[in-house]
Amino acid sequence: MKSLFKTILAVFLVMSTVIASGLAVFAYDEVPETIKIGLFYGSSAKDSCVISSGGGIAISVVGDDDRYSLTQDESVDEITVKKDTLYHVIMPDAYDDYQSAWEKQAALKTEGYSAYIAYKNGSFYVSAGAYSEKEKANSIASELSAEVKSPSNKCVLAYVNDAIWISVEDDVLYFTAGALDGNIAIDGKEYRGEIQIMRRDTGDMTVVNLVGFDDYLCGVVPREVSASWNYEAVKAQSVVSRTFAMMNLNKYQKYGFNLDNTTNSQAYAGVSIEHPASNKAIEETHGEVVLYDGKPADVYFFASSGGKTGTANDAWGGENKPYLVSVDDPYENADEASYSKWEMTFTAAELKEKLASRDVNIGDITDVKVEYSDSGRAIKTIFVGTEGEKEYMRENIRWVLGVYSTAFNVYRSGEQISASVCALDRYNTFTQINVNANTQLISKDGTTGASGALSILSADGLTTLESAKSASGDFVFSGRGWGHGVGMSQWGAKGMADNGYNYKEILEHYFVGTQVG
Repeated sequence: MKSLFKTILAVFLVMSTVIASGLAVFAYDEVPETIKIGLFYGSSAKDSCVISSGGGIAISVVGDDDRYSLTQDESVDEITVKKDTLYHVIMPDAYDDYQSAWEKQAALKTEGYSAYIAYKNGSFYVSAGAYSEKEKANSIASELSAEVKSPSNKCVLAYVNDAIWISVEDDVLYFTAGALDGNIAIDGKEYRGEIQIMRRDTGDMTVVNLVGFDDYLCGVVPREVSASWNYEAVKAQSVVSRTFAMMNLNKYQKYGFNLDNTTNSQAYAGVSIEHPASNKAIEETHGEVVLYDGKPADVYFFASSGGKTGTANDAWGGENKPYLVSVDDPYENADEASYSKWEMTFTAAELKEKLASRDVNIGDITDVKVEYSDSGRAIKTIFVGTEGEKEYMRENIRWVLGVYSTAFNVYRSGEQISASVCALDRYNTFTQINVNANTQLISKDGTTGASGALSILSADGLTTLESAKSASGDFVFSGRGWGHGVGMSQWGAKGMADNGYNYKEILEHYFVGTQVG
């Protein structure tokens, strides 16, 4: 008791000193202990799945604040969980515990019935069997003075060796399967934590991984970046992934979980992807998040910037947050970064077909016009056709065409630049060159193709390169970077780490005005 009092007193004195010194003390929600990750839901929801563990399986019902153990068996290493589609013969008595129900079940089995235990809303019952035909269920029920229960849209059935082990139905709590030893697997894929089955409507089963927060990150970080990268870059990804997850806990609330396992949230692959280096990075940064003004920041990350990141407004519109602004990214190694520079070519017919697949019909495509943000990203892409125009704003163009980013220029493959200029060559002398659409020039936004009307500084002063477009030429999208471009470039983080920056410096570079804490 004395040591506890001393600890409390010491904390009080430290806090008093901080407040008295004039430093701001901020409070924010702590990183939660667990997180729910949707593995199968919506169109991918399951009508049946296999849950396995070499160390035995325990069945519970679990809610946000409650947990109630139903049964466990070390000899059971695999169960098949199915949504309820059967008619159940339910005996009249209710039991407070599994053991009492088990004794009645055992007695019925000795009489030749395929009995099992049924849990519903806090009580245990015994079923004499389940049948696909209601007439058969009625016949058995009349023999035993039992009641026939129709299929329930909230019930799941757990099978062992083709026989029902237990049925579980609860209006509030979720069917939960955990490993008695080791990890749990769903359809052969291994995860830490537990597997939850949710049925709250007439649809199939939503399958969720209930897992410790940092255990979840162990299955995320090496999927987002290579664990073999410079350790400081891996630590930076650990902190930004933790912050992102914390700030998006309500993203899939309507489905009953926090985040899903795709890049719509963060790519999550469970135990199979884990690596000792990334696990260590997560452990060493435990609890650390990106803070702005003392509170967790809305952070984002992507693969490659191509030399310059964008703003939140560039990607999604709306108001920019002060730490989601465009920054130069000179450390990204263009020779190794995925799609740091890229080019995609479309014929006019291909563009017409892509628009038509979205029910946009503007005739034959004659031109593509682009309006750019200050950071050089397309904020409006306009397709001009013989029968009208269609515009797409910001990130939408990526989904229409499948281009890697919105940092692109568009030119026609038949385009010629009508200019000859004097340029400084590698021997430090001025040489007359003819510039065409494939010539790479350095603009205010970095290296770019000579497309459209472009002004450059030559030996003769400011020169405007005018292009003559070929009506039959293909449309070439010449771009840089991969992803939405907002926040931390993963390849840029690697480049910074390779140049001696630590993970905090990396994060504070990409998220302007933030601190890691």
